[in-house]
Amino acid sequence: MAFGTVEELRDLLDEMVECGLGELPIRMAHQQNWPLAEVIATATRCESNDGADTIWLACNPAPRHENPYAPREAWEGEW
Repeated sequence: MAFGTVEELRDLLDEMVECGLGELPIRMAHQQNWPLAEVIATATRCESNDGADTIWLACNPAPRHENPYAPREAWEGEW
């Protein structure tokens, strides 16, 4: 499952809140073969070279007290 729009991501997050998961921390995982965990630092609207706007989520490393590696299960798309 991939999220191509803000609305698609919002719908998933709304569903998680409705299931009682709204207070859980949120992390980003990247590099599927060497998965690293990060926190979302900012969300910014930028115009691309072709004039289309895109929302970019920028990340910072996971807090020092947390494991810097994300679980491989992060790519299963299930919660």
